[in-house]
Amino acid sequence: MPLETLWAKHQIWLESCGYKLRSRYQHDWVPSWKGTKKDPEDCEDSAFLVCTHPFLHATRIRDGIPVALKVIWTHKRSDEMRIGQLFSSPGLATDPRNHCVPIYEVIDSPNIEGMRLLVMRLLRPWLNPSFVTVGEALEFFRQIFEGLGYMHELNIAHRDLHRGNIMMDAREMYPKGYHPVRISKSKDLRRYATHYTRTERPPKYYLLDFGLSRHYPEIRLDAPVRGGDKSVPEFQGEGHKTSYDPFPVDVYYLGNIIFEKFLSTYSNLEFVRLLVSEMIQHDPKKRPTIFQVISRMDKIISTLNEFQLRRRLIRRTEHMPFRLMRDVIHVMRQVRFVVGRVPPMPPKRPRLPHDQIHISDEESPDEEVPGEEVPSEED
Repeated sequence: MPLETLWAKHQIWLESCGYKLRSRYQHDWVPSWKGTKKDPEDCEDSAFLVCTHPFLHATRIRDGIPVALKVIWTHKRSDEMRIGQLFSSPGLATDPRNHCVPIYEVIDSPNIEGMRLLVMRLLRPWLNPSFVTVGEALEFFRQIFEGLGYMHELNIAHRDLHRGNIMMDAREMYPKGYHPVRISKSKDLRRYATHYTRTERPPKYYLLDFGLSRHYPEIRLDAPVRGGDKSVPEFQGEGHKTSYDPFPVDVYYLGNIIFEKFLSTYSNLEFVRLLVSEMIQHDPKKRPTIFQVISRMDKIISTLNEFQLRRRLIRRTEHMPFRLMRDVIHVMRQVRFVVGRVPPMPPKRPRLPHDQIHISDEESPDEEVPGEEVPSEED
């Protein structure tokens, strides 16, 4: 069944559940440009998602909050729903270290047997808009390290951390919202979406897609599984036939994201190169644990003053004339932030005591979690 047809067949039912789909997915939809001289590209209902997995955006009717709908199949062996609901449970959702995407609700399709919908917070790709300052980059590093550390503290390995499985809640950055498909545009596609910088309105970064994630209460060895990042050293050659420890692989994944998207792109983040090099080294036993990574990142941040944190990220491909022009614009903006007392990085949130974080027998992902609406840290 074509994906758009699948959603259209569920539109009336989803509305009865409290979720409204865009006009394109209404069962009686007629293209708004049909019979007119309008350019379809200018019409909101012309935008559609190109993806291989059933996934769509919607609006929660009772409060207008944008959400994401993701299909999972009950016949496929996966802990995605269980682990996702675990991190959205009351005991864990309010912990500031929790960076797992909140799941609002799980609902079963009345039309297709074995089809379930995860209703989640609508998130934005973390690379859009671009990072501007050193402090913004370091805050991203700090949050994703913290989020993975929280998972590892509960003996849960993600096992598929690549750039597509990290997103951000950008509602504060985009107070007027943005189009869920053409994310650089406003909701009606008539103009570019206006937004604040990450410094002005810091987003929260989330880890998502727990389709390969697993809870390891005791033995931390498993059969190799290849996720989106195919470069893991222990999976090369004959390594795919050998049991591996998934926790150092998670550390590799995050290190490789930073190496590829930051160290290879910007010239003034060299002070994190040593840490990143250790995270992605060939021997997994020599990689630091995520807890050591968190500690070292905190120390790195503590050594930088406000001026260093406010520095503009400089692309390696940047030519001098453009660099000077951008530096002038950047300094003017940062002066405004200093006068307005906008910090270069948000203050660290207080953490719950270590002994308050545990998985109870009722919450274990090895057990079935009821498919009811679950609270998150905030709606």
